[in-house]
Parts: sequence; C-alpha cells; structure tokens
Amino acid sequence: LRSGFIDEFEWRRISEAFGVLSETPIFIDDTAGISLLEMRMKARRLKAEHDVKLIVVDYLQLMQGRGLENRVQEVSEISRGLKALARELDLPIVALSQLSRAVESRQDHRPMLSDLRESGCLTGDTVILDPVTGLPARIDSLVGRSDVSVWAIDEQLKLGRYAVSRAFCTGVKPVYEVQLASGRRIKATANHPFLTLDGWVALEKLEPGAAIATARHLPEPAQPTPMPEAELILLAHLTGDGCVVPRQPIHYTSSDPACVEAVAQAAIEGFGIAPRVVQQANWWHVYLPSPTPLTHGRPNPITAWLRRLGTGPLHSWEKGIPRAVFALPNSQLALFLRHLWATDGNLTRSRFTRAAIYYASTSRTLVEQVQSLLLRFGIVARLKATRKTGYRECYQLHVYGATDQARFLREIGCFGKRDEVAAALLTELSAVQTNPNVDVIPREVWPRIGQVKDAAGLSWRDLAASLGTSYCGSTLLKRGLSRARLGRVATTLPSQQLTDLAQSDVFWDRIASITPLDEQLV
Repeated sequence: LRSGFIDEFEWRRISEAFGVLSETPIFIDDTAGISLLEMRMKARRLKAEHDVKLIVVDYLQLMQGRGLENRVQEVSEISRGLKALARELDLPIVALSQLSRAVESRQDHRPMLSDLRESGCLTGDTVILDPVTGLPARIDSLVGRSDVSVWAIDEQLKLGRYAVSRAFCTGVKPVYEVQLASGRRIKATANHPFLTLDGWVALEKLEPGAAIATARHLPEPAQPTPMPEAELILLAHLTGDGCVVPRQPIHYTSSDPACVEAVAQAAIEGFGIAPRVVQQANWWHVYLPSPTPLTHGRPNPITAWLRRLGTGPLHSWEKGIPRAVFALPNSQLALFLRHLWATDGNLTRSRFTRAAIYYASTSRTLVEQVQSLLLRFGIVARLKATRKTGYRECYQLHVYGATDQARFLREIGCFGKRDEVAAALLTELSAVQTNPNVDVIPREVWPRIGQVKDAAGLSWRDLAASLGTSYCGSTLLKRGLSRARLGRVATTLPSQQLTDLAQSDVFWDRIASITPLDEQLV
C-alpha cells in the first residue's frame, strides 16, 4: 500500500476492510504518559457508555507511575493496578510489554519470560546529538518529552534519524563505565544492550576485547545554524590559547603571527574592540580590552558573548566547546576546527616519516568534543591520556591512518604556519598504499563467512583462489577484514548480509575496560 503497487482486487479488499473498521466500536486514546488513575477513569466511562469488552495497553512501559525510586517497582505497581481494573470491570486487559533485545540474538527470535525486563539504562549525564539541530543534550533533560529524535542504525547498519518513543528515568542503579579502544566512554547499567556481530548483548555478558558498534560518521544537521565568521574564528582561538578567567584581562597568546593577526582582526570586526598586541621573546600577547568602561552589569562584550554561548570564564582544564558549534554547517565547522588546530594542534612528520596529526589539551571534555565533531567528516580519532610528574593529566586526540589523515588535511587542515606542513603531508599521503588496521570488520565475522561459504559449497582454499589471494590456513581467521576485502568476499559468495557489513556506517570499537562505579540516577 505504501509503495502504491496494489491491483484492483487487493484495493477492493482494503476498501471493504475500511468499511468494517469504520463501524467497529474501537476507541483509541493516545495520551502521552497516561497514569493508572487516568486510565481507570476513562475505562470506567467507556464501560458504562459503550460496554467495551476488551482493553489493550500498548505498551506497559509508556504508562506513568507514581515516580517511585525504582522503575521496576513502578512497572510492577502498574501491572497490579491493571489486574485490579480487569477484575473490577470484568473484562480482559491485554498489556503489551517492551522486551529486552536478547530476543534478537536467538535463532528463532522466540520471546522468553526473562525478556520481560526493563531495557538497559544510561546515566543522566550521557550526551546525545539532535539530528535536526545538531545540538547536544543530556539524556536527563529529555525526560518526559516526546518530540525527540536521535541517530540510530537500521537492520542494514545504516545510520538514520529516528524518533524516541519516550525518555524516562528508571531510578538509582549500579552503573559501569565502559572505556573503548578509541578512548570513548559510556556509563550504563549491567543490562544495557550493545550491538555486536552476534547481535545485541547485555553489558554484563561482555568482556574487555569485545567489539561493539559505534558511529563511523555523523551527518550534518538537517537544520544547521551558522555563526558570524569573525565570532567563529575568535571562539576557536580563545578556546585553545585564550585566557578568559575572573580578575584577569582577556588576552590571547601565540607564537604564530598569522594567528595573532586573525584574532586581532576578528575582535575588531566582531566586537569593535581595539586589540593591544604586546611582543615577548618569540611570542605575542593580544589583549582584548572592552571598548566601553566596565561597570556593574556591563562586562567586556567578549565576556557577555561567551556567557550567552554557555561557556563563561574558565581555566584551561575546564574548557569546552559551546553547544552552538555543534549546530554549525560542515563548512563552518571545518573553519572552526582549522583555527582550533592552530592553537594546541600538531601537524608534523614523525620519526618514521609518517604524518603525526593530533590535538592536545588538559581538558578531557574539550578533547572528547573535538573527537565527536571530527565524526562529521568521517574521521574516527583516538584519545590517549599522558601524565608527567608535576603536571596535570594531558589528553591527546590522534588522527591515524593515511585515509583519515588525508581526509583531515583536505577538508579541515590547519590555519597559520602549519598550513605549509599540511600541504606537504597531503602530497606524501597521496602516494601511500593504504592498509587499514583500525576501521576493519572484527575477526569474529569469519564464522559468519564460513556459514555462507559452506552454503555455496566452497572450501577456504576455493574462496582464497576466487579472491586472488594465497591460502594461509587458520592464520586467515585470526585477523579482521578491511571493508574492501569483505566487499570482495560478499561479491564472490554472494551475501547481502556480508555486503551490509562491508558498507555499514558502523565503526567496530573494542572494549578496553569495564569499571564498576557507584549507584547513579539512570
């Protein structure tokens, strides 16, 4: 019906069904977060006025309880209330319930009683991105809202925009922090499911070394919000090398004349400030005084602007990227990152004549935000922590692999004197024969390939020959596959399932550690 390909006979049957349904006494109430008390009142009225014979609740977890500390207790109370209501009205009440994702990992997808449990939970401080605006938001700020959409993957492992049926708090529970090889972190309850090559698996059944699905890239927001270019450039430089702290003059420090000039010009164009440049030994300070006298309620326009962006005076280890940056179109986001990299970023040739591209900061929040923003360009960076005696812990965000490094240099690059290095590195990288060892399909895919191979009546030696490679015995099964190689396997066999894996929007990130934490609100 949706595609429009139905014949006259089918259309006649649909029309007849419409007629029957239009005369059937079916009453639909789509009240969001309906409480048991409200449902009881409406059910009594419908029973008295229309003598309803059946009530269907779709589904149980969408009902609102009394706000008990534990969501499991809350759902249990709702279930008991529905049972009492069924006895009172003398009619059956069918309550549909959300199942855990364990059913998807079974061969026959048959549900079991153990599936009737609350789905796993994330802590309230978990940040998700709005696909429409691009703005980040904490999960606990979405509780009770029904107008929320998120990025999620479909059965073909393609990223898409999907509506959230309901966000709710389930109470205080023990949580665990999952640290991934890429440096990304997430806090979840033991029963929270993660997608693996074997399907959705609860955290309590996963161990370090397991590969779970994460985003390989993030699309541009559907409705991006641009920012004046002068403000964008100044924000990038102040985020990296700016000093905006209480009882200190706002200033910027750099050893790159191009960066000094860019900050001074942006301050003039964006805020009407007359910058004062002071040269030191081999660097410059750019002081950004207020163009008007400072009085109570009348701060420096840069201070007022940063407060509007939600990033007031902060020390270097407290810095972060304002939410508005996540809403930028990709062209402006590239400009922001280009200037940010000119502050604490690095573009050099390493000892092994390879490109070394990374960003460093004492603020983990800032580095994690840069890591997220790079996904807008399909760049999966890796976060590392380093510590020196007497110094704060430093976090470095590395861009590895010739493919991602070349993409970074082409689409983002670096402002100032490092731009010359970027051009030379890009030329060298264009001659590199890529051999992916990070963005690969995990070795756990080999049993699945074996099943498809056996169904096609081929041996491992036959498969290797058809791919034009030498047969190396069981050694073959100990390594992951590049997407290109898996694509050739899928074409040779052929297999739509393997094709979906090769062309997926998923980056398979291995779990580095699982650390128990205290109980938190989820």
